[in-house]
Amino acid sequence: MIKDELTPEDILDRAKSISTITEKPEALRRCRLLLSHLENNPLVLNGKIDLGNVEFLSVLKRPAEHPKELPWAGENVSERFLSPNQLWVASLKNLLGLVKPIVDERTVPLSDNIQAKLKLKNTPTVDDVAGQLYLICNAQLDLNEKQNAMYVQAVMREAYAYLQNEAEKNPSALLSVQERLHDQPFILVGTNLLKPQQVAFEWSTALPPYLYELPLELRTLYQDFFQLMGVKQKFDYRDYMVVLQGIQKQYDKKRLGEKLCNVVVTLVRLLAVEMKTKLLSTDDVEKDCGSIMLLDNAGLMQPRSLLCFNDCPWVPDDSSFLYVSTKIDYHTASVFGVRTKKRENILRIAEGFKIPFGQREKLTSRIKRILEGYNEEDEILKEMLQNADDAGATEIAFINDCRHLEGDHLLDDNWRMIQGPALCVYNNAPFQQSDIVGIQNLGEGSKAKDVYKMGRYGVGFNVVYKVTDVPTFLTKGDEIGECLCALDPHSAYLTGASPDTTGIMLRVNDTVKETYSDMFKCYLHERFQQQGSTMFRLPLRTREMAQKSKISHTESTSQDVTQMFQIFEKQMLDILLFVNNVKKIRLIQIPESEEQAEEYSVTVSISPEDEINKTMFVQHVQNTSRDLRQKSLKIEDIETRSVSYTVKLEDSRGVSETWLVFQRIGFESDVQIPDAVKDAFLAGELAMLPLAGCAVQLPSFTAKEKNVAMRSRKLYCFLPLPGNTDLPIHINGQFILDHEARRRLEDGGGFRKAWNMTLIEYVVAPCYLVLLNRVKSITEENIQLLRNKCNANSVGLSTDVKSYIANFTALFPSPGYSAESFWRTMSTSVYRLAKSSCLPLLPILQTELGKSEVNWHDPTSCYFRISLSNQNTPSQSSFQLLENILLDIGFSITACPDQVYEGFVEAGVEVNTVTPLAVINFLHSATEVLDLPQKIEKTSLMSAERLGVLIEYCKLEDKFLEMIHETPLLLTNDGILRRFSSEHPVYITEFMDLVPENQELFLHQSFIALFTQAICLDSCAMFLKFTPADLADKIESVLTKELYYNKKKVPYNEEFGGWLKRLWIFLRQFAHDDEKCNTDDLYRPLENWCLLPVLQASGDGKMESYLYQVSQATKVLDLNVGTTPVDISQKIVTALKTLHVPELYVKQTYNDIDVIPEKDIPQVLCANLSRADYVLKALSEAFDDGVLNTDCATEEMCNDILVYFSQNIIALEIDDDSDEMLRNLPLHLTIGKELVSIADSDAYIISSHSKVLQMDLSWMDCCDVVFISKQDHKLIDLYNFLDCPEMDAVDLYLKYIIPHFQRLTIEGKFQHMEYIKDKIWKECILSTGERSFRLQETLRNLQFLPKKDGKWYPTSHFYDPKQPVLKTMLEEERFPPHPYNTEDWLTCLRNIGLRTTITCDMYLKFAKEIADEAESDNYSEETEEKSVMLVTYLFNKILTSHDYSADNLVGLLSAIKDIRFLLPGLPNEELHDLIPAHGQKNWSRKKHIYLL
Repeated sequence: MIKDELTPEDILDRAKSISTITEKPEALRRCRLLLSHLENNPLVLNGKIDLGNVEFLSVLKRPAEHPKELPWAGENVSERFLSPNQLWVASLKNLLGLVKPIVDERTVPLSDNIQAKLKLKNTPTVDDVAGQLYLICNAQLDLNEKQNAMYVQAVMREAYAYLQNEAEKNPSALLSVQERLHDQPFILVGTNLLKPQQVAFEWSTALPPYLYELPLELRTLYQDFFQLMGVKQKFDYRDYMVVLQGIQKQYDKKRLGEKLCNVVVTLVRLLAVEMKTKLLSTDDVEKDCGSIMLLDNAGLMQPRSLLCFNDCPWVPDDSSFLYVSTKIDYHTASVFGVRTKKRENILRIAEGFKIPFGQREKLTSRIKRILEGYNEEDEILKEMLQNADDAGATEIAFINDCRHLEGDHLLDDNWRMIQGPALCVYNNAPFQQSDIVGIQNLGEGSKAKDVYKMGRYGVGFNVVYKVTDVPTFLTKGDEIGECLCALDPHSAYLTGASPDTTGIMLRVNDTVKETYSDMFKCYLHERFQQQGSTMFRLPLRTREMAQKSKISHTESTSQDVTQMFQIFEKQMLDILLFVNNVKKIRLIQIPESEEQAEEYSVTVSISPEDEINKTMFVQHVQNTSRDLRQKSLKIEDIETRSVSYTVKLEDSRGVSETWLVFQRIGFESDVQIPDAVKDAFLAGELAMLPLAGCAVQLPSFTAKEKNVAMRSRKLYCFLPLPGNTDLPIHINGQFILDHEARRRLEDGGGFRKAWNMTLIEYVVAPCYLVLLNRVKSITEENIQLLRNKCNANSVGLSTDVKSYIANFTALFPSPGYSAESFWRTMSTSVYRLAKSSCLPLLPILQTELGKSEVNWHDPTSCYFRISLSNQNTPSQSSFQLLENILLDIGFSITACPDQVYEGFVEAGVEVNTVTPLAVINFLHSATEVLDLPQKIEKTSLMSAERLGVLIEYCKLEDKFLEMIHETPLLLTNDGILRRFSSEHPVYITEFMDLVPENQELFLHQSFIALFTQAICLDSCAMFLKFTPADLADKIESVLTKELYYNKKKVPYNEEFGGWLKRLWIFLRQFAHDDEKCNTDDLYRPLENWCLLPVLQASGDGKMESYLYQVSQATKVLDLNVGTTPVDISQKIVTALKTLHVPELYVKQTYNDIDVIPEKDIPQVLCANLSRADYVLKALSEAFDDGVLNTDCATEEMCNDILVYFSQNIIALEIDDDSDEMLRNLPLHLTIGKELVSIADSDAYIISSHSKVLQMDLSWMDCCDVVFISKQDHKLIDLYNFLDCPEMDAVDLYLKYIIPHFQRLTIEGKFQHMEYIKDKIWKECILSTGERSFRLQETLRNLQFLPKKDGKWYPTSHFYDPKQPVLKTMLEEERFPPHPYNTEDWLTCLRNIGLRTTITCDMYLKFAKEIADEAESDNYSEETEEKSVMLVTYLFNKILTSHDYSADNLVGLLSAIKDIRFLLPGLPNEELHDLIPAHGQKNWSRKKHIYLL
């Protein structure tokens, strides 16, 4: 018998025989045959045989590409064949080929499965791999040879991959590898084998042959392995130092070549960057790594401490200088502490003219805190002016130097900062030695003990740090000579500056000026006299300086200085009023382009006589100050003395002003000085003088300057302080200011605040009152001069007099300051002094008959204007008009403004004012002035506007309405002014135009708002409310009763369009205002009048307008009242308009007003979209009357209407006839796209999205029902209400489509069957029940499958083409035609009758056909395939299936046993070659054989 397998014993015998064959080709052939058999029969190796020690596998010899310098383990094996236990799998040849023998898979291919079953070695150790790497590292390979490089790269990649995998699993397993390869070049980068110390994961610089970056592939794939082997993430300073020191050691004192010099320079730059990044000093690096070696200018390596940087070639050379290489830039050299030539030179030449100088306090934080108190942008200029005045300077100039000056001849690079834009300040007074000392003591200047000096070079000088971090100045005088000084609080900018000496001072001589000429150009010696003067240069803080500054992070620019000048310029006309010495101030702009400088200046002058008086007063003050310091005088004993003088200010633009200044020192004898102040003087804590003054600008008599332009008035402490006092005059005093900023009064409590309060109350206030009295005298003189010059009755005279009076009264202090403020104290003190002194300071202006008379009164003898402090008072414009009205009707008022009155009140001084009650009482008695009734234009009130102003003011009286009886304040709408009377009340309404013939019955329309509230008061009998009933009584004066009364409708008359709109607005407003009003009561007085505008289509479709009787409103649709959502509402409106439904003509009511349907008239009367039941009735009536325009109806329109009714179904359910009306309307869309009524038919709903509607609908012709298309899911409720059920697809097919299937077209039949297959069948097959069964049976009998004969057949007529035997043995026409032969169709057809099984008779027939074919000339491979298929079906299906009865099976087997339809087989040729069969050499096919 033929067999296809070898026994285990056969295999073992064949394996052992291989090594005994002397001829290698034959041995290899047998080996291949054996292994091929094992490949095909791997189960024979499952424990039945052990070939592990049988030497029958070939050993891999050295590959041709293997470098000759490297060993190969296979060369050390003497035997041709080795056992599986001695060999390694071929996949490891690159990983272990140097150290382990590898199976020769090229000669004898082995699958992974066989290699595993033969147990070939496949698990290398890390030591094996490390050993192979070690051999490569020490083989002296020439990797520039391409073949060597490619081979080594492949071997290395496999080793790296293996070791990376081991590192991920168990890092500790690589300890032995670390030990063996630590100092070996096992990392392949390009054609170089490198040690771990030479490679980093990240490094962008290439420095062969010293340092490299690990390639992207290696660091991505093998990161863990290389990290364990010591490869760094990045190189650090230690690596750079090792290379630098290695180069220095290698070359010692030899000059380096150009290429190596570039390498050294690169390493030095990298080292510098590393040190800066890690904040390492040179000491840190040298302590860790030894001396830092740099390259000198001769190309030699030198210690960095011996080198310097040549930054100033113009300074003479010194032979002792050893320069760093020019390849190394300054910024890099500075990291290593390499000094500059300038610095070295300064350190050598400074002795003799540089002395330690600077503010010797801890500065930056203190200065920063001080600057927080300076909020004004021009503080610097004021402080410098103050210091110059204290120094005795008579002139000061501020210069905005925008230039960037060129030049390198500077003391060192740090001085280059003064070359840029700067703020310069010049004054014609030099520094004294005391000033040098004072400027170094922050907060304690040289004038600290001289209370009469304003602030010379003390705390205030530090305001310069707002714009600079390094202030400098050049001064030249007899006492200290010429010095250049600079301050450096940061100790960061000046050579030689330190925390102890934060600045330097250089003694200047000609040699210094010549050597550093560029530096001294900055001090503008060509523009200003230097002898006996001081020039400050404040270099503006740059952005870079600001980022590092500990004082301010704000950059300063020339634009900032320009802005500072602009602010200061506005104050220059005021700033010299109280200074002692400075007579001129200049502002100079030097542009960057060095064009001609721009200058603005202000000078001050006083008369010689006033100068003498002022000088005597100043001398008295100085003597008093001296006596106080010497304690020979007490504060309360200071002699009271004052001075008054006139100051003239002029600027370079031609502006000239005159000011009156009054100053005073000392307290009156009756003043009680606070004990805290006295104690502070005795303790030496207070040394201030009771010195104060005021200044007011005087108007000129010339017309041009008659009205003084008011600038903001300031508070002075010799110079103006920031902010405004809101006072009309300048106030000066020796106040105690905030200790740090000194820019506001000290109000923190204690003796300091007490001193300021005392000075204001007892010195400033008396000065103020004296100044007012003197200005009053000047005003009187000016008015008299004006009278002498002008005609006494001139109209212009009155205006000019008022102007003078206004200018004077504006000088009174304004009230309203907080109770604890200094100016509240001053204001109340002035007003109390005005009363107690009984000075006649208040003007009364009378202008009767064109004359202007001014009389002066004290505060207790006149009345003041209306107060504007109450929020209910009139506006400013109305206030002025009211004053004129009161004056015109004979009411006298003082000319003082409210602020004067309020000032007296605030001070507790009682005065008289005009009140609404006083005016009302005056009007009751004003019969002679107002003779009524008459046209208002003929009365002294002159106009309705003026009357309104008067009424508004009188209404401020709470009992105004109770008091208006008989007051001449009633203006009726006919323009007649009358007296109010309860016997003749008037209507209050804005709709008086509805009855145009009776205007005397209505209050004038201008006053409705003023008296509206009176209607609500039952006690006020002067007014009536206008109602619809009142209108109905008077409407015949407008409409003709015969035309508009008791008519159903009349044509619309455009003549009454405006009146009609006003009518409906009136009714709407009345309904809104009167919430208790019933709708019926509202329109019943007018219900029989034709007043409702309606649009209605005529027979030809043209829209015409009518007026319907109000009682017919419910038959009209108001389409302007919508529903929600808005889009549905708009669609309904469009639909109803298209159908020509009678609608409200809204444009003739109030179309621009938002409508409230529940309340508005006529909306509440008409049908609208919020009343669906009314809308349905209106539509039904229109349809019944034949006026509904259904010809224009569209599907979408009808759908919108039905959706609207569906959304309002609850409203429709109220009426029992709603369903009949809805069914009767021709608004229902069938699936055939017709709009029909469903009143007389059964109706079913079919979804408009159903695919059925897209196919042949000819089946509908035989149906007697209506199929409605469900266009919108929102119609579900509506058709439920109409009892129209929705029919699903299954019922539709069972009841209507399938019974009429033969009426369909061929294409229609296919489309419907496709839909049944894809949709209906899939849904139905998942369910059980009668419908599923009915559908299945119906489809079984349905003849829908066509054949070539043109007839239609049921599914049971065809066989399943997917059954292989049937497909092979039957003709094509026995299967379903295309496309019914696709898989998705066949799945369905199998369930409705498609034949899928082979009967016994069919099988017998098929067997006979094969036997006959085998005996005939038609025998082919296809015959053999049929035979195999039929036999397979017999054993796999027929004999195992329960579908065949036992009798049928017996009969079948009996019938086929004698039929020759079986195919014989042949033996395995490969096994025959390995083990030949006995007595047989060749096999051939025979004819088919019997089954049994």
